Amino acid sequence: MPSLEATQVQEAPLVLCAFAVEGRSLRARAPLPFAVSFNPADGLLTAEGAFNIHAVGGSRAELEAEVADALRFLWREYVDCPTDDFSADALALRNDLLRQFSGVGDADGAAGGGIRPGA
Repeated sequence: MPSLEATQVQEAPLVLCAFAVEGRSLRARAPLPFAVSFNPADGLLTAEGAFNIHAVGGSRAELEAEVADALRFLWREYVDCPTDDFSADALALRNDLLRQFSGVGDADGAAGGGIRPGA
């Protein structure tokens, strides 16, 4: 008879302090919390938070990577590109990203940061 093993799921919020994009590390001016929930029916974790990010992962590490990937996507699409054809909403999102994050240089040389469990 197979044994069933209970797995503890970490539903503490993710708190983003920094992320890397194109070799640069961007630090949040204030930590960004992402609420985490677990759906036992499909075994997936979900994070929801700033910039309307909704990320899904099969593990805490996958979830953290998905949140960082979503932020990288937003940064590339709204900050690291020409704004000539941006709508008012796109410009507002760009300005929100620029207000929330400051560049701290080379991603390899950045101290601390990343995503950490919430308190």
